[in-house]
Amino acid sequence: MSLTCPFIPLFFLCRFTIWSRLPFCPCSDRRKNDHIAVELLTKRFPDNIQKLLLVISTILTSIVTALVAARTGQEALTQYNNGAFSMEAGRKVLIWPSYFFLPIGFAMISVVAAWKAIAILTGKKSGLSTLSIEGSYIPKDLTK
Repeated sequence: MSLTCPFIPLFFLCRFTIWSRLPFCPCSDRRKNDHIAVELLTKRFPDNIQKLLLVISTILTSIVTALVAARTGQEALTQYNNGAFSMEAGRKVLIWPSYFFLPIGFAMISVVAAWKAIAILTGKKSGLSTLSIEGSYIPKDLTK
């Protein structure tokens, strides 16, 4: 059984999502180190609906990244079992270790998204806010 088929529509959906929001990229405020956000409708919804949508999107993010981590983990194990390598200048260079970066990264994203969903549902701080660095050795224009 292959898990690659369900991800093909997801790939095209992701491409559409990225390209449909690209014109709004200049809207982010670089001085505040904000992420790009397109909120055409959600700002007009009541607070409880906004919170519900945030929880749903965070849980979906956690689920999708966990599925991607599982599939890329399967591929990493396949490459490990096959002893994948590349021939460079007449020598074998092992490439199977590089296949483990994706499942580890997606698993970490999934854990963080699940943690954020739990924090939103319980109303507590997640502890994942941005880090603010202050010091006399850092120019003031970089700390804004």
